[in-house]
Amino acid sequence: MGIGINYVEKGFKNDYTFNYPSYANNIRLFYSFNYIEVPLILRFKFKKLDYSFMAFYANLFYASQGAATKRIYPDGSTIESRGTSPATPHVFKHDLGLGLRLAYLLRKDLKATASMTRGFVRPYKYPSGELNFNTVFMFGLSYNFL
Repeated sequence: MGIGINYVEKGFKNDYTFNYPSYANNIRLFYSFNYIEVPLILRFKFKKLDYSFMAFYANLFYASQGAATKRIYPDGSTIESRGTSPATPHVFKHDLGLGLRLAYLLRKDLKATASMTRGFVRPYKYPSGELNFNTVFMFGLSYNFL
């Protein structure tokens, strides 16, 4: 059993293009969320397989949002605009969630890992359905120097 503290950046990007008779409009949106996450970890080991269950609390300390639009006319001319702003008035500050991590010992100092976490609090306050829940998938290798 263990406890940790992580800095985690979550978010998403979307890209939409709407075609109209006299122009095409491309809209790119992004949201970036920076959390301090405190997981409580229950770890089990079976031969070369290591698996962990996790419950976590995450506190949002900074959020930003941005958009870029590009209007493209048939003659090739374009009009572009872009901007970024803090998103904190529209975002919930706290999240609770669960996670699962699987690790396989390749050598005594090298592990292949796969993990997944999912929050239960919808980060964005608007009911648009665009931003549902924070879900993270990670794959990697970890090397032990000791």
